Amino acid sequence: MIEDVARLRLTVDSTGITQARTKLNSLGNAGSSVTKKIAAGATASRIAFGALAVGVTAVGATVVKTTREWLKFNTAMKEVQTIAGASAKEMDSLRLKALGIAQALGVDATEAAEGFYQAISAGVPTAEVDKFVKVAAQLAQGGLADIGSATDLLTTALNSYGKSADNATQVSDQLFRTVKLGKTTIPLLARSLARASATANTAGVSLEELLGITAATTKQGVKTAESFTQVKAAIVALLNPSETMAAIYEKLGVEGGRALIEQEGLAGALEKVRLAAGGSDEVLVKALRSIEAYSLTASITGAKLEETKKAIEAIGEASGDTAEASKIAGETLGTSLKKLGNSFLIMAENANQATGANEGLSGVLLQTLLMC
Repeated sequence: MIEDVARLRLTVDSTGITQARTKLNSLGNAGSSVTKKIAAGATASRIAFGALAVGVTAVGATVVKTTREWLKFNTAMKEVQTIAGASAKEMDSLRLKALGIAQALGVDATEAAEGFYQAISAGVPTAEVDKFVKVAAQLAQGGLADIGSATDLLTTALNSYGKSADNATQVSDQLFRTVKLGKTTIPLLARSLARASATANTAGVSLEELLGITAATTKQGVKTAESFTQVKAAIVALLNPSETMAAIYEKLGVEGGRALIEQEGLAGALEKVRLAAGGSDEVLVKALRSIEAYSLTASITGAKLEETKKAIEAIGEASGDTAEASKIAGETLGTSLKKLGNSFLIMAENANQATGANEGLSGVLLQTLLMC
């Protein structure tokens, strides 16, 4: 009997202990859950504050960069204003047009502004300068050059041949076709074209032929600058004939070099002179009076005449080359990012024109960005 009571008491006591332990474990689990939730909440807060800090930093960096780029653009356009002869309202329009070109093509906005300056300086009417610079910017983009070099090249070609800005696209296509057919670049052409372009036009050598000869000779390894020097020397030799050259003209039955160029073109004229020399290098050198003119003749006549004529013909038929090259060159991540940056510059310019903020632009731009 006593043993049964003791056993019962032990059972009751054990049950109570088990229940107490279960409750304690439950409380422990609940506390652990609360602790985890608190920890998770703290982590989420840290992430949120971190994201906010990153966002604020990014906006700040964008404001700083955009303001810096706008100030450079503003300085370049102020220079344009000194020669444009435009009213304040017209200048506001020109500024947005320059930025529009930069944004559409993904090129540097300050370079576009400098292109405006060079184009106007070279005689492009202010009313047409945006269309002209867009072509120059495409030529630069496709030819891996800066807009300044492309603008300089394009205006030199147009002015040397008395062409208007309306011919910019056609001439740009011919220039780019020259790069494709020869071993030259837009910057090299920009530095060298003026060596011969005005003389060539005066002598009746077309731009197509001048560029075709350039493509043919540079393809053979002649440096771009040297090619134009040779062309000029050959033209001078034909227009200011030596005694030997005069005798050749008499033999050919032509009045002079200008008439021969008009009949045959420059390459054809040199071929006629070469044949009239009877295959004698000594006679040919005496007729041409310079190693440069002789070298050009050797590079584009005889067996090489047909290839030269094909290059001239191909350049004369050039169409769409500039736009196509610009499109291909513009399909890069860098260009896309530049377009985005230029979009911020347009926002900055609109803010500037609306408020007259000028150098205090960053505050207005920050408010504009935060409202987007």
